Amino acid sequence: MEGDVQKQVIGSLFDSIDYYNLNDLDLFVSNMTNDQALYCLIQSVHKGFNKGIFTMQEIEVLSKSMRMLTNKPNTNEVK
Repeated sequence: MEGDVQKQVIGSLFDSIDYYNLNDLDLFVSNMTNDQALYCLIQSVHKGFNKGIFTMQEIEVLSKSMRMLTNKPNTNEVK
C-alpha cells in the first residue's frame, strides 16, 4: 500500500530482539526492567547453547540457574 513505511531492522540481540535504530537500542538499555534483563540473559544462554559454545557441565549449571530464576517458589509446600 502507498504510504506504508516498512522499518528496516539494523540489528538483533540474541536473535530475538530486533531494533530499528541505535536510539531505540540505547532507550532499551537505559530503561531496562528486571524482567527484560532476565529475558536477555535467558535468550543469551539459548543462543550460546544453539551455537554449541558451552560444555555439558556448563549447560547443566546454566539450565539449573535458569530454572531457579524463572520458577516461582511454591509457598504452599509442606516441609
